[in-house]
Amino acid sequence: MVDDSNDIETVAITRIAPGHIESFHRALDLVARERKYLSFLEAPPLDQTRRFVLDRIAAGDPGFVAVVRGEVVGWCDISRLER
Repeated sequence: MVDDSNDIETVAITRIAPGHIESFHRALDLVARERKYLSFLEAPPLDQTRRFVLDRIAAGDPGFVAVVRGEVVGWCDISRLER
């Protein structure tokens, strides 16, 4: 039997939505605790993360998540600077 759980076809790339916030927060915290890729050492509080995501959605800023089995495993977001 072949384990295809890491097959790229099992990864869904989709726009971030309110339903992704808690899973996104968990992924953000895991990456932050690696102390390698982000400038902070742990995720902000969930309420702050929720506000960030909802504000970005409301502003129409691009944000995408990679989802495997219902869990966010990666993301990309672009926040526009207000002028």
